[in-house]
Amino acid sequence: MSNPNHIEVWNNCLSVIRNLISEHDFKTWFSEIAPEKIEGSKLFVKVPSKAFYEYFDSKFCGILKKPLETFLGEKANLIYITPNQDNPRADSNRPQFSDKKPMASRIDSQLNPNYNIACFIEGACNKIARSAGIAISENPGSVFNPLLIYGGSGLGKTHLAQAIGLEIKARFPNAAVLYVNADTFKTQYMAACSANKLNNFIQFYQMIDTLIVDDIQIFSGLPGTQKAFFSIFDHLHQHRKQLILTSDRSPAELKVMEERLLSRFKWGLSVELKRPDCETRANILRSKIKIAKMNIGEDVVDFLAKNIDKNVRELEGALNTIYAYSKFGNCPVTLSLAEQLVGKIAVQKNESVSLENIINNVCNYFNMTIDTFMSNSKKSEVVQARQIAMYLGRNLTKSSLQTIGHQIGNRNYATVVYACKTIANLIDTDNAFKQRVSEIESKILTA
Repeated sequence: MSNPNHIEVWNNCLSVIRNLISEHDFKTWFSEIAPEKIEGSKLFVKVPSKAFYEYFDSKFCGILKKPLETFLGEKANLIYITPNQDNPRADSNRPQFSDKKPMASRIDSQLNPNYNIACFIEGACNKIARSAGIAISENPGSVFNPLLIYGGSGLGKTHLAQAIGLEIKARFPNAAVLYVNADTFKTQYMAACSANKLNNFIQFYQMIDTLIVDDIQIFSGLPGTQKAFFSIFDHLHQHRKQLILTSDRSPAELKVMEERLLSRFKWGLSVELKRPDCETRANILRSKIKIAKMNIGEDVVDFLAKNIDKNVRELEGALNTIYAYSKFGNCPVTLSLAEQLVGKIAVQKNESVSLENIINNVCNYFNMTIDTFMSNSKKSEVVQARQIAMYLGRNLTKSSLQTIGHQIGNRNYATVVYACKTIANLIDTDNAFKQRVSEIESKILTA
């Protein structure tokens, strides 16, 4: 081809490739690539990151060779242009998980089996993150390492991170996979320092094959915790162990974090989870309805998908509230019921339902005095009541996490984050518990 045009060459290649791979792979990977220029027999293309091209090249290089040679000649070559040329290149060799690590492989992964990849509904808002997660589960430690998943509350960061861990555990049964919330890591670090066992703490984490740390932003302003995590991060990365991190903000927005730690977060792939579009929201609802065996029609699904667009957690919360109201009120789930309850939710949020109201309802439900609720009691029923109030405070009000913590016994931001995560996990794994929370929420909304 004389004086070939780079766009034309790339489109011609795509027309061939599309018939050779699945539509999912084509949309996920090839849609992220943009032809830039041609120099001689070299076609230059832009890709999102170095980690992206390393995986893409290893998976699709073979099938790209023929079409490129057809349109650019026998010496055709594809050259990748990335935004971070100085990132270290990942080793493409598959990591080996030895059978000689029985103690590591028996570590409780702390993974929630309900957070599996099949239940993580794909949409335009998350397809790159989900596909990267699948790639990691096939070859952990070699592509997208570390993987940093970031985005707003309730968009599925924890679900996806744990789903990747479950996939790795299923493929590599002898791998030591561990999920830990950053607040728990911080608490463990402080306890280790107090007991003069910091080396033991660090050595434990250094023997993990896949480490998943949730809510990494909690490390901000904690230099000691960051230093310990840096040692663990470096050891695992150098030994080609997989690191998966989540954050409520991008690396560039993480404040009071060591620069050397931030620079390492950027070595792999940072991917944002965005708000799901209407079609994805509807598919999420259908999946939840099917799993829970609810009798809810498409008219209700369509209404909820169109009217609740903030995040997935709020969408699921509305579904659970409607279902609980139907069950406890012994009435069918109809469109008019959904309109009534969703309208109440919207009004309550617009009017900023008070945290005091939530606290009173929680205390009444558990037959608990306000003084006991606000105390420093470590009894499980008191702790859980406070956590439920924090969870409902975040979902039903506009109050900040700091405000919620302050009004519920003067707790800090991290405590509220941990409480909300704990309650969300229990709702996903315990149907009886989910019904109790839904009953409290229904009483608040219908008061």
